[in-house]
Amino acid sequence: MNKERRVTFALCPKNYVLGNSCNFISVRENPYGIDIYTLLGLFNTKIINWLFKLTSSNNYVNNYEIDCFPIPVKAPELKKISLLAKSFLDKQNDAILEEIEQLAYKAYGISISKAEQEMELMCILFMKEY
Repeated sequence: MNKERRVTFALCPKNYVLGNSCNFISVRENPYGIDIYTLLGLFNTKIINWLFKLTSSNNYVNNYEIDCFPIPVKAPELKKISLLAKSFLDKQNDAILEEIEQLAYKAYGISISKAEQEMELMCILFMKEY
C-alpha cells in the first residue's frame, strides 16, 4: 500500500486474457461521447491515483471504488484526452502523459499551482458534482 501508484489502467488487446484480480471496464455508447480511451487517460492520472489513496485502505481495487471515480462529463477536454490516450498507445511518449495530466486538471476545474494543488483536489473532488 506504500506504492506511489495505487491504480493503473491498461487497454487489453483483442484475444488476450488477463489473470489475477483484474477489474474490467466496458464502455457503451453514451450521450457524453466518453469512450474507453477517455477513461484510460483520465483514470491513469495523478488526480485519480491521489483520490484512490485517500479513499482506499487496502491493495485490492473494488468495483464500487471505480464506480465512484468522478468523471467530469461536461468537460470539453475529454475528447482531447481520448485522442492523446490513443496516441500514447502508439508512440509511448511521456510528454503525451504530461499533456493528459494538464488536461485532466482543467477538466476537473483545478488550478495546477503546486502549493494549492492538494488542497484544491480535496475541496473540488469531494464537494463538486459532475
